[in-house]
Amino acid sequence: MKKNNLVEASPVRGAFAAALCLMAVSSLFAKTPEEVSKERHYPARYCADDSTPEARAALIEELWKHDPAADTKLWPDGRVPMKANDKPLKKMEHELWQRNLVVSDVNDPFFTFFPAAGEGAKGVVVILPGGGYWQLGWNKEGTEIAEWLNTLGFSAAVLIYRAPEQRDAALCDVQRTIGILRRDAAKYGIDPGRVGVIGFSAGANLAIRASTNWRKRLYERVDDADDYSCRPDFQMPIYPWDIRFRNDPSNPSKGWKGMDIRPEYPVDAETPPAFIAQSIDDFCQIETTVTYDWHLRRAGVKSTAKIYPNGGHGYGLRRIGRATDVWSDEAAAWLAQFAKPSKKVLFLGDSITDRRHIGCTKNYWGFLGDWYGFSPLVYGINGQQWSHIADQARAYMKDHKECPDVVFVFAGTNDYNSNVPLGEWYEVSDAKVNRNGREVAVKKRALSMDGSTLRGRINSAMSFLRASFPKSRFVLLTPIHRGFATFGANNVQPDEFHSNELGLFIDDYVEAVKEAGGVWAAKVVDINADSGLYPVSDAHVPFFSNGERDRLHPSAAGHERIAEAISLAVGGILE
Repeated sequence: MKKNNLVEASPVRGAFAAALCLMAVSSLFAKTPEEVSKERHYPARYCADDSTPEARAALIEELWKHDPAADTKLWPDGRVPMKANDKPLKKMEHELWQRNLVVSDVNDPFFTFFPAAGEGAKGVVVILPGGGYWQLGWNKEGTEIAEWLNTLGFSAAVLIYRAPEQRDAALCDVQRTIGILRRDAAKYGIDPGRVGVIGFSAGANLAIRASTNWRKRLYERVDDADDYSCRPDFQMPIYPWDIRFRNDPSNPSKGWKGMDIRPEYPVDAETPPAFIAQSIDDFCQIETTVTYDWHLRRAGVKSTAKIYPNGGHGYGLRRIGRATDVWSDEAAAWLAQFAKPSKKVLFLGDSITDRRHIGCTKNYWGFLGDWYGFSPLVYGINGQQWSHIADQARAYMKDHKECPDVVFVFAGTNDYNSNVPLGEWYEVSDAKVNRNGREVAVKKRALSMDGSTLRGRINSAMSFLRASFPKSRFVLLTPIHRGFATFGANNVQPDEFHSNELGLFIDDYVEAVKEAGGVWAAKVVDINADSGLYPVSDAHVPFFSNGERDRLHPSAAGHERIAEAISLAVGGILE
């Protein structure tokens, strides 16, 4: 039907025409980065037009774009500790104009991995974006930082930790991330002894908290990732939130109390080294940096604090024409000290070496790793004997391509308890040889590989280790003194004043391990003597797991003494 020579528009055609009209109007009023820069007083290279829904949608898609295969979910389904709710991730629009996508409602945390180019295991830095614990800046304090770290030869993991206002849950997420990265170091091509954290604003506060709260996780063990240390090897809090006491917690305007820091940031000598950067005009207050740096130095921790006359807050890597523009250059120079690969130190053995902390909260290898700056590679297993050492080494070889620098073997006490005979180091036979042009009769010896004896087991294990790790240094640790232990009706172990069923005492097995040093050109540390641990004395109960039921396994205090004995004997090869 025609009216006035015009075709009557259908509803569909009308909607299409309206959309075209809206797009035309939007493009007509679209702003250039220069115009946005002038309005917002921000460098044009960081600006974008967000004045229309279409522009905002396009920016969100552009800024969020990344390979989903690079995302690693932190927690198995149904096992997220301190989970607040199931709200989906929210992508917010208020900072799009400065090319920064902000996210919130993080209830299923994950990290996105950015690998550095080149061969060899890389150091890795966990990135903690800021946002007041309410939201997280994905680009300005996340992906842009990752790309910068990649140029320095470090891989990076941008952690989208839980928010809003889930501070303890956020710490759980950092602890879990570090454990996953160390467990899966071979998968990610990283050095488990060079795992650091960098945080911005609230993320810097979280970095400080993770660096001072690594001895105990805030959640129950989920899987083997939680058997790895969650201590960062270095920390970089950038324009951090304050860590001090308020004069009046109910009235922030009344300021802060002196140089004291709150108990949730327990700085001590084992807090990782730090690089801190902040400007005097930061509304989060420069006293944060001054106070933290002072406490670190007082504890004997290496700390580098950079204080700038101006720069404000929330600048990330962006150069905005202020003094803080140079912080990343100074941070890059500081990071260079972590460019060198850490020592690869492998630990094999029984329950005293087991990663699950049998009878203790921290093992001797954990102390050594903290003191000498490496991430222990632990493959010892509860209950195992010298006959299992080669299999433990095979498990390491399955996970790692590199030859370890140092291999520790701490075994023998279970061979004693299982009544394994001592045996002989060699099998001797008659032979004839040419000596000075004459054929003479001599004795010839060959290493005994009798798997039913202790010496044969040590020979078999060391033969495999020597062939598999030709460049490694080997350290054999003797068994320690044995106290009484009961682990149930069918596992009762008398103290060392009683022999095993062969009439042999633990001292005989200690001597055999000491002899092995000469047979295999390996360093021996006599832990039995040098640790000073003596479980048959009631005075030494604090150094063992339980005075009534388990004087076999050292406590953390006992493990520290073992670590001290090792450090005194072979500390030079761990440096």
